[in-house]
Amino acid sequence: MTMKKLFLYIFLILMWSNMSISKEINSTYTCTQPDWITEKLKIYNSYDNGSFVTYSLSILGGEYLDLGETYEGKIYGYNRSGPGLTVDEIGEEIDNIRTLTRYSFYSFHIEDLKSNFKSILENVKDFKNFNLSDDQLSIEIQNYYFIKDYILGINENDNEKFQEMFLGSDNYTCKKIKSENQKESKSGLYLKDTMIKQMEDGCLQGAKNDNNLTPKIQKYCKCYANWFDKNLNQNELIEFMNKTKNDQRAFIIRNNIAGYKSSICKL
Repeated sequence: MTMKKLFLYIFLILMWSNMSISKEINSTYTCTQPDWITEKLKIYNSYDNGSFVTYSLSILGGEYLDLGETYEGKIYGYNRSGPGLTVDEIGEEIDNIRTLTRYSFYSFHIEDLKSNFKSILENVKDFKNFNLSDDQLSIEIQNYYFIKDYILGINENDNEKFQEMFLGSDNYTCKKIKSENQKESKSGLYLKDTMIKQMEDGCLQGAKNDNNLTPKIQKYCKCYANWFDKNLNQNELIEFMNKTKNDQRAFIIRNNIAGYKSSICKL
């Protein structure tokens, strides 16, 4: 079988799985500072193939729903409310730990910013069950980049103004906590089992559509799905599904799952 044909089946697996998987993340972390109170970071739903997520951070009793952009496992948030503007840098999760740095800005210049992109997130009450429609997401993304470009532009072009607006930063260590969403309950295991089955079915369906559903292909599809079942937990599997297609292919090649004659799963 040619390399081109092999990657076609990998692509069909990824496409089939991503079509059916829920984009919910619903992870909760306790965030601490030395000799200071404990706050909470919550990551809710992901959008645009995992490029953006909604999240909230409780600070001194206040909690607001924000939009963050994901990049290489990290989350970057640029959000404003009245004269205040915050920049959040949420580190990649490693061993159930994320670092968090929140930069705070305050100025009448921020309050006077005029934008055609009005966020609806500040009026949301039920963060966990809230979802953005495609049209709402488009507006939120435009609003996100409007704020991001504004503060980064000042940082690059007007250092004096930037320092005048800058209040300071806070650093947190955030540890994931188990809730009913993360426990390996029957419902949780069922979700993972469903995703694994979708991966195998996607591979089989691709071969069937190509009139090439042979015993060797069936064995390959089973091997591929089994690797993810044995090596990733449910949250890691969801994170993989939310990666871009190129990042998914890179993950598959990096772990030698498929793609070459020497791979774990080969045709």
